[in-house]
Amino acid sequence: MEEEQGTMTCRGRLREEFRLKSFCLNHGDRHDFTRSPWFNHLLPFVVYRTAVCAYQVSVYAIYHSLRGINLKSYIYLTELGFVILTLHTIVSAILCFADFFGNRPKSPEDIPMITEDDFVTTTTYCAIKRTKQ
Repeated sequence: MEEEQGTMTCRGRLREEFRLKSFCLNHGDRHDFTRSPWFNHLLPFVVYRTAVCAYQVSVYAIYHSLRGINLKSYIYLTELGFVILTLHTIVSAILCFADFFGNRPKSPEDIPMITEDDFVTTTTYCAIKRTKQ
C-alpha cells in the first residue's frame, strides 16, 4: 500500500513537471536569463556575455572564411551544435544589453535612491566648505 502511494506521488510529480503548460515561454522572472547571481552589478555580466558572443562569432566567421561555406557541412551534428551555440550566445548578449540599457523595466534594487537626508547632508557640507574659504 505504501509503495503504491509513493508511485502515485512520483507519477503525480512527473505529470506536473511534464505538462504542456511547462513547455511555454512564460517564465516568472525574466531577469534569471539576463543577470548573474554571482555579480552584484549588471556590467560585469554584460561584458562577460559580450566577450563570449564576440569569441563565438569570430571563431565561426574565421572557420568559414578559411574553409568556405559548404551546405553539406550542416548535415553534421557538430556543425549544427556550434551554429545553435553561436545563436544562443548572440541572443543572450542581446537580452543582456536590452536589460542593461533599460529597454526593460528595472527592479527597485537597481535604481539608486536619494533620500532627503542625503540631500540635506550634501547641502550642509557644501555650505560649511564655502564658509571656511
